[in-house]
Amino acid sequence: MREQGQSLTDCVGSYARVGGVENEETTVRARLGAFLGATLSAGGVLGVIALAVTDHRHRAVMLLVAVLVGMGIVRLWTPGRPWFASRGRLADAIVYVILAAIIWYLAPFVSTMAVR
Repeated sequence: MREQGQSLTDCVGSYARVGGVENEETTVRARLGAFLGATLSAGGVLGVIALAVTDHRHRAVMLLVAVLVGMGIVRLWTPGRPWFASRGRLADAIVYVILAAIIWYLAPFVSTMAVR
């Protein structure tokens, strides 16, 4: 029984070593990239909500543009497929930047909206 548990431990340990040190660096980089993406997204959403509630709609849109560009940069830096990925790294970054450019182009129309 003990031999079976020991061989399972060895097996799991050998999977962790596949690819050597370079694979470990990629894993750390991937985890850090996913964490940065989540932090940037959460901070951006909270910032946009706070700015919109305090009647700074144009600044909220500009913050959204900055978050999208930041997500594009993080996606270029993050290897693999984190939670915010859909295609390849370059394709995802291009989509983020194009979406940010479109929103930035339409941002002046936000200031014409009157709630009162």
